[in-house]
Amino acid sequence: MRIQEIADTTGLSKKAINLYEKKGLLQVIRDENGYRCYTQEHVRILMRIKILRRMDVSLADIEQLLQEINMQLLDMQKEQLEKKLAQCELQNLYMQRIAALLEEEHTELLQSADQEMEEAWEEVQELQPDKRNVSSFIVVEVMLATLLLDNGNMLYAVIGAMLLVHVFYVIGKASSCLESPLDYLLYMGIRRVRTLYTKRRVCNETDHTE
Repeated sequence: MRIQEIADTTGLSKKAINLYEKKGLLQVIRDENGYRCYTQEHVRILMRIKILRRMDVSLADIEQLLQEINMQLLDMQKEQLEKKLAQCELQNLYMQRIAALLEEEHTELLQSADQEMEEAWEEVQELQPDKRNVSSFIVVEVMLATLLLDNGNMLYAVIGAMLLVHVFYVIGKASSCLESPLDYLLYMGIRRVRTLYTKRRVCNETDHTE
């Protein structure tokens, strides 16, 4: 928008807007023809300035306050990025452990995997992950467990059972962090596991009978 539009939107005069720009309170971009262009972010900044001026806050103090607000926003963005990074690292660790279990078929890995995942989970809990990340992680784990249990290989079945044990442990720890749409997927996954288990038991009983 042009200066007249933002003046009409904020109720400020063009003279006041030009003054705030000269004082460095407003960073304006220009188009290829050199005309100043304003965005909704500029509207928000000008409205903050307008309210503070009505409270007789000086322009120097307003400049400092705006800088502090920007720093707070940067800190919030940094914290969110750190949480996402922690989630990615946890998922990467998890997939590495599963790959090692499937490739090496080593008994010691089976015994240590759950402990390592528990420790990793506690580290991420300190960062207070949001509901969607927690629920998504559980759903992925349940789906992977169903695939392993449906495999004819005994080792895969053991790994799948171990994953389910870990799922129920996580649910107990993070029941307040689950999100209902994804909880439904979790329920469907567990019901699928129950069906596979029943089918496998029937097959085993049939084999013994024969």
